[in-house]
Amino acid sequence: MKDRIFYFADFNLEALLSLSEQLRGRKCTCNVTKMPKCSSLNWVIFVTFDDGVEWVFRCPMAGRNNVYSDETSSKIVNSEASTLMYLKAHTSIPVPEVYSYSGTTDNSIGVPYILQSKATGRSLGSYDWSQCPNRFTGSRNPLTFLPISDKGREKVMEQFGSIMAELSDHRFPEIDSYRMASRRWNDFVAIGQKIDHSKNRLLYCIAGQFLVEMIPQLSSGYDNSFTLSHPDLHVGNIYVDDDLNITCIIDWSSASTGPIAELLATPGLGGLSQTAFRVPHCCFSNGL
Repeated sequence: MKDRIFYFADFNLEALLSLSEQLRGRKCTCNVTKMPKCSSLNWVIFVTFDDGVEWVFRCPMAGRNNVYSDETSSKIVNSEASTLMYLKAHTSIPVPEVYSYSGTTDNSIGVPYILQSKATGRSLGSYDWSQCPNRFTGSRNPLTFLPISDKGREKVMEQFGSIMAELSDHRFPEIDSYRMASRRWNDFVAIGQKIDHSKNRLLYCIAGQFLVEMIPQLSSGYDNSFTLSHPDLHVGNIYVDDDLNITCIIDWSSASTGPIAELLATPGLGGLSQTAFRVPHCCFSNGL
């Protein structure tokens, strides 16, 4: 029976450990009895060095677990690694550091991957960010959240304003050709608070058409240049320290370029109520 670490893919663990040791110059191990962490698109294991430092080994799902073709997965891996390296080299935005990557299986480890630093601090999702009064509590093991004050939310949102302002300084000559399809669902949800379903499919398509028509207008007046934006900003992808300083923003796998007006819109981060949203909006604007 194979070790649990190989649940999602058979890969050359010895090659991964050897590569990690060469890159950092210290001995390292992986816990082969532990299941990889996973999302719908990726699985993750951790490389632990003898001084306690951990690196993240992140791979796209493959085979029956993959919602994308191998070709698309390869493009996403290459795109995310390139985005992270660009941000690390040209901005002060806190993102993981990429130590090695490959978009194909043509490497000694045998799978597409990104080997990167581990985010420090804890996920903003650990905090009671949304203040949702109707949160489901029927589970046998309900989630418990750390308290966060309005001042704490204000501090986080003002930092986001500064981060988006810095992103806006980096312009690109073309809009991402994949952007329209990958972002239409998220934009529709923000407009109508609805999901793609047969009951509202017509509204979904109408909203998408409006977005197609709006993009040229949103991009006008900015020298026909575009800015880089994070495709999936929510509390689970944002890490903070004990003082709520943002320490890392992860998961740039489908980063795209788009109109600056979109970048400078206040991020919802997974949902504050409308009344609770007003103050963070002001603080986000203050950070710009």
